[in-house]
Amino acid sequence: MIRRKALESNKIDTKAVTFIFLLILVITTNLLVFLMQPSGFSQGDSWAYGYGNFRNWDQLSFTGNSLRKWPIVLINSILGNLTLQILFQSIISTLSWSYLLLTLKKVYNNNFLINAMITILASNPYITSWNTIQLSESYSISFLVLLISISLRLKFNNSVKLKFYLILVLTLFLNTKPSNLISLIITLSFFTIFNLRKLIFQKPNKIFIIIIILVIAYSSLLSFNQSKQKLQEEGFGITYTAAQAVSVISNTNPEAVKVTSTLPDIGALTCLKDYYLDKPETITNALKTKCLKSQEWLDKNFNKYYAKFLISNPIYVLELVSLSILAGNSPYSTYGGTVSILPASFEGIYFGNRNYALRLDNFSAQNIPIEKLRVNAPIVLWFLAFFMITIFNRSKYSQDFSNQLSQYSMFNYLFVFGVVIIISTAIIVPNEWYRQTIVGQVSIFITTILICAETLKRRLKTS
Repeated sequence: MIRRKALESNKIDTKAVTFIFLLILVITTNLLVFLMQPSGFSQGDSWAYGYGNFRNWDQLSFTGNSLRKWPIVLINSILGNLTLQILFQSIISTLSWSYLLLTLKKVYNNNFLINAMITILASNPYITSWNTIQLSESYSISFLVLLISISLRLKFNNSVKLKFYLILVLTLFLNTKPSNLISLIITLSFFTIFNLRKLIFQKPNKIFIIIIILVIAYSSLLSFNQSKQKLQEEGFGITYTAAQAVSVISNTNPEAVKVTSTLPDIGALTCLKDYYLDKPETITNALKTKCLKSQEWLDKNFNKYYAKFLISNPIYVLELVSLSILAGNSPYSTYGGTVSILPASFEGIYFGNRNYALRLDNFSAQNIPIEKLRVNAPIVLWFLAFFMITIFNRSKYSQDFSNQLSQYSMFNYLFVFGVVIIISTAIIVPNEWYRQTIVGQVSIFITTILICAETLKRRLKTS
């Protein structure tokens, strides 16, 4: 009996040591990435986020009257130093992934496989590389991971403190990347319709729901005001609406010719016709200098026109979405340097690669070498895994299907949210697929891991 207890004690110690090793792996990877380039990399509109050795408080607005929303701008403006800015977002990333690991350890009884899968994702260079780049992706991923962790804890501890943290992180998350807000609204609308009866007859926490609605409304106000801002300094440039139109009709959209061939033959667009399917920079410069009437038409009419085009051209939508899934999950390159201490094969669990570029440079997406095309996109397997597990749960526990739906509802929300991000960004901004869809991909990966963990946990209980 004594020997048996000693063996059990050793087993517990082994699990604890293994968990600490995984935690150290995440911390070490993030530390190495930071040490590689402590001052980070500037990309495109990094300056608009307040990135740099300066403090321009004019870039900060709590009402959305600025080029970028306030959370990242506020952090960077307070720090006012390149190294501190990169260090801070690296620390937030490390803490968020570590907190998720600690949460999973508690919820799923320190399951090694689950912890290892999360560690590989957290240490993946296609995730950690964002921590050295001053855009919105690093904070968006970190806040998403924190939201998932807090939501998991709320399932077992419905405390006011956790709800407060959830609302705080949700506010930050919705105001780092526009696609986060758009996708959340679409996802919540979808599930509200399908759960209307449940919401009516049950008694949810009304105050909590009202606060969430207010957060979404406030974030929507910020987005609306931001959309009216000019993209360049001192208000000289094109608006967000016109910039979104440029991404649709430029050569970075492989299907752009289908859109440009149907644009109305009106005087306001006469000047712009010479620049259809050109580089985004060329079109943007033309709109700023030569084609001011075209920019005005895009501001007022493009969204309405494009919405009608999408409805009447479902094949175009399907092609863009499939391309977004494949190209987004197979990065041609990263936006900054990367460091990985895991074997390269581990990266392939989540991300693949491709032999063609789709980026904002001289490359035209109109000329993808189909005859030499090579794309590796593991996310398709993750999609299949999620659906197969969902089908298995439905057949295995069909007699208790309503309870099963309730138990997995959080994972369903997160998965659909990730899919909506990929679909919406594919349609609205059809370029920079890897950057535009990374948050959605992370949501899908974590969700699939969690539904596997929940299924294993349930099977152990019923066996």
